[in-house]
Amino acid sequence: MGVLAFADKKEVTRYQDGDDWIDLRKTLTKGEMNMLFNSMPDNIVRQAVLSEDEREGAEAIGTVVILREAPELSKALFSAYASAWSLKGKCDLEHYLDLSIDAANWVDEQVMEHSQNVDSKVTSEEGKSPGRSPKASPKGTPETDS
Repeated sequence: MGVLAFADKKEVTRYQDGDDWIDLRKTLTKGEMNMLFNSMPDNIVRQAVLSEDEREGAEAIGTVVILREAPELSKALFSAYASAWSLKGKCDLEHYLDLSIDAANWVDEQVMEHSQNVDSKVTSEEGKSPGRSPKASPKGTPETDS
C-alpha cells in the first residue's frame, strides 16, 4: 500500500478492566489531528519543537500537562480516538462528560496511554520513506528528463 490513503476508522485497540472496556481507534484523520493540535495547551505545543535536552528540562519544571489539567485536550482526545465501550449508550462526548469521576479517570488513562503509543509509532516511522519513484522530486512533483 502506498502512502496516499484514507484513515482506517474501523481498526481499534481494546483496553479492558474486568467487564469494562473501551475501543480506541488506531489511526486518525487529518481533521482529527488538527482538532487535537488546536486543543493542546501552549506548553505542550512548544515542547514539540524543543530539543531532547530542552524537553527533559521542561518536564523537570512541570510543563508536562496531565489530562485533568487540560479539559479541552481530554475531550478532543476522547472524541478523536473513542469508538465503542461496554456502557449502554453511545460512546460519544455527551456520555463521556456524564461519566463518574472514577470512570472518567480510567477512560482518560486509557486514552492517554493509547495516544502516546500511537504517537510513538508515528514518530518512529517518520524517518522511513514510503519509497519514492526515482523520477519524483522531494515535493512529489514529477521531474522531467532533460
